[in-house]
Amino acid sequence: MDYQSQYWNEVAGPKWVASQVAMDRFLAPHAEAILAATTIVAGQRVVEVGCGCGALALEAARRGANSLGLDLSAPMLEHARARAA
Repeated sequence: MDYQSQYWNEVAGPKWVASQVAMDRFLAPHAEAILAATTIVAGQRVVEVGCGCGALALEAARRGANSLGLDLSAPMLEHARARAA
């Protein structure tokens, strides 16, 4: 396992999962700007690379997109999947 993978799976990922609500609030202005700059329509395919705990990918799905989130951090992906369920 390389350094970045180890860091995001063993150190940073679990911390982000533990503080997901606060991090989503902190990053909300950026997420809102990204969403405002896009046109997401029902049935569209959306891929978010580096999705973290899934805030943007989940919002795209709420808007009717077929949304896929990708991330290096297994703990963050597991959390995103749980949020999507």
